[in-house]
Amino acid sequence: MVLGPGCEVTAGRRGRLFNTTSEETEAIGIMSDNEGTAAEGPREDEQRLEGEIQKEINKLKYFLEEADDLIQIKDYTEMEIVTKRAEKIADRLSDLISHTEELKIDSGASPRSVRQWKKDVKSSYTALIADKERLSKTLKNRREQQQEEEQQAAEFRARKEDHERQMWQEKFEAELEMTHKRLELEKNARSTAAKLPKLRITPFKGTPTDWVRFSNMFVTQVHAKPISAEEKFGYLLEMVSPKVRESIANLKPGEMGYKVAWERLQSEYGQTKLVINAHVNEIVNLPVVRGTNYTKIQEFYEKVSKNFDALLTLGEAEMLRGFVMTTLNKLPHVKPDLVRTDDNWESWDMEAFIDGLKKWLKRHNTEERPGDS
Repeated sequence: MVLGPGCEVTAGRRGRLFNTTSEETEAIGIMSDNEGTAAEGPREDEQRLEGEIQKEINKLKYFLEEADDLIQIKDYTEMEIVTKRAEKIADRLSDLISHTEELKIDSGASPRSVRQWKKDVKSSYTALIADKERLSKTLKNRREQQQEEEQQAAEFRARKEDHERQMWQEKFEAELEMTHKRLELEKNARSTAAKLPKLRITPFKGTPTDWVRFSNMFVTQVHAKPISAEEKFGYLLEMVSPKVRESIANLKPGEMGYKVAWERLQSEYGQTKLVINAHVNEIVNLPVVRGTNYTKIQEFYEKVSKNFDALLTLGEAEMLRGFVMTTLNKLPHVKPDLVRTDDNWESWDMEAFIDGLKKWLKRHNTEERPGDS
């Protein structure tokens, strides 16, 4: 075939030859350059997305690399934070991978190569996803355990409430029966004009350390006696100090007034914890007694014994065992006499210490005590 001047031969799709001028050849080259430039755009987007994918994988690794440690130390709060953050990153990764798949397909990549790329990317953080799932499973187990514990606690509370209701019912019935008996006794007492003798009880001072003494005497001598509430209220007013009397004096004498007054005193001065602490502090704060002065040793003994008796009445005397040696060491010149005859003195409880001190006082109780110092 003869070609004209300035013409080139190009092959068509079916192998045919076409005559092209140099201008046409230049135009074809420009078109090819434009197509290459257009192809570079999607490729840049792919690279950008792949870079973002790698960043998200790095974030996922950062948050999950201490998963084993969190599980081991049972830091459930941090596990919650890490799991939520990891789930957001995983969702972001899925979106980025899907978007990148579409770009690759649009740019002409084969479906097989795209699937392989996706598989390779996901395999690079499969272990991290497994760590996230382990954290999620641990948290789930913890929640289930908490729910079970809460359910058990609720069942326990329900049983306790049922038991308390039953106890209150029994108590109410018992108190009702006691009220009937008391009313009967009061009726009989009034019919025989029974009156209490003039009581000589030291007035209540209004301190926690005086409560046990006062309440013991008042309950046995007045509160439990078959007399009217008005009379009990009158005795109560007589048996407390002026300062304490002011807090109950304006109540109306009678069943309700007496009940309110007695419960008010119990609440303000007779709370078990308050009373116990007061008596323990009385013993703990005893001063050191140097020498063997009989009077000072006797005062020391009386204070320890009085507070011990109060705690014994409350059923809390055993708690003083830890203060025995400290109390004994506050009598440095008497201590050798106290422990000399007992090889087991180091295991004394407070009662044994008081008994030993009592024996010491008995041995030294003479009219003339020249050894006092």
